[in-house]
Amino acid sequence: KEKLEKEKAQKAEADRLEKERLDKEAAAKAQTEKEKLEKEKLEKEKAKLEEVKKEAVKDIANDKSLSKEEAKKLEAIVKTASLKDTLVAKVVENGSSEEVTVTFDNTAIKAANLVVEKADKITVAKVEDLVKKADENLSVVKTIDLHFADPKGNTINKQGETRAVTVAVVANENEKLEVYYVNGEKLEKVPSVYKDGKLTFFTNHFSLYTIVKFNLEKPSKSDTSNTSTNENTSAGTETPKSSEVNPDKASAQSEKQTSQDKALNNENKATSSEDKKDTTNVFGQENNKVENNENKLNVVKTNSTPTPQNVEQNAKASLAKTGLSTTATAGLGALLLLSALVLRRKSNK
Repeated sequence: KEKLEKEKAQKAEADRLEKERLDKEAAAKAQTEKEKLEKEKLEKEKAKLEEVKKEAVKDIANDKSLSKEEAKKLEAIVKTASLKDTLVAKVVENGSSEEVTVTFDNTAIKAANLVVEKADKITVAKVEDLVKKADENLSVVKTIDLHFADPKGNTINKQGETRAVTVAVVANENEKLEVYYVNGEKLEKVPSVYKDGKLTFFTNHFSLYTIVKFNLEKPSKSDTSNTSTNENTSAGTETPKSSEVNPDKASAQSEKQTSQDKALNNENKATSSEDKKDTTNVFGQENNKVENNENKLNVVKTNSTPTPQNVEQNAKASLAKTGLSTTATAGLGALLLLSALVLRRKSNK
């Protein structure tokens, strides 16, 4: 009997030890699996963060509103973002709970909790006014106040370490989200990236931040300004058509031009008539004609007799006309002199 009891006790102990061994192996296996999953998850989160950081740095480089110094500072903040420690805060809004996550290096800060508070009505109204003054196409999505707290709930105001804050926000395809630090009466843009329904922004201190959105189909204030500048430049260099500037004025100018053309034609006709008249009226005579038929010269006398004064006046008048008129006058004078000589010889004979 004692032997059976002893064997029974030994068997129970062996079973207990075996069970303990199996439990330890299972726990170790579970721990190993857990660590493996956590490591894989961390690697995925690191890859996501690195991708977000690259996009944020790219956006900073493409942001023409930033100076070189501002861009350099923002890039430094983004590049030093870390996944070493993570804190999560739950915010209840519209009856649903939302998570706000911050990843950072907690070595120096020693924070126990992340505190996220919704802005009150007065603050919300102030922020909305600042946003509309900055750009009327922007609209506020939400405004939140962030800070760290120690185990006793006291606020920690340490700054310097980069914090990557991720908020779940819904945005339409044609909308873009941005984050601004509300610095008193000013809004300061902070680097942010929207991906997979979550908005991540980077900062080195906690305070009041507002998330805004705008429609990509509507140009921003800077785009509109550039477009206006380009249009004004083109308008200044391009010569507009008169009909495009003022149709009535163009019509009046056309009528004026037609009147001027008619007057010019009349003047040319009058000049032509005077030239013809001067050709046959060199000596103050009217309707003088010189005919040359079959080498015979016949002088057709007129009713008026030329005088030296008339000759001189008409010669001067003729010289004021075209070269053709002057040449004709000289030719006519030569013919008259030649005729006079012929008549004189005949009379002498």
